[in-house]
Amino acid sequence: MDVRQAVVIAKQYANELYDSKLQDVRLEEVELDDPVWRVTLSWLDPASQTPSGALAAAFGTKGMPREYKILEIYNDNGVVRSMKIRIV
Repeated sequence: MDVRQAVVIAKQYANELYDSKLQDVRLEEVELDDPVWRVTLSWLDPASQTPSGALAAAFGTKGMPREYKILEIYNDNGVVRSMKIRIV
């Protein structure tokens, strides 16, 4: 598996877990530590802090915090081993 395949698998897995409700998904880091790929993704977390009224008009999604997750994917078969919170 190459880095592109690992990223695609990570994004698909996260979207399936969250019923495709993720906003502004970003790739942050990728690392191969055989036998697993560690793929760090982030996305906006509207459940934590949703801007409203004038704040929403002024900042849009900029006022929302980001969630960071590390997904570990087996290099040999593409199976996701784990998803962990990454503290930044």
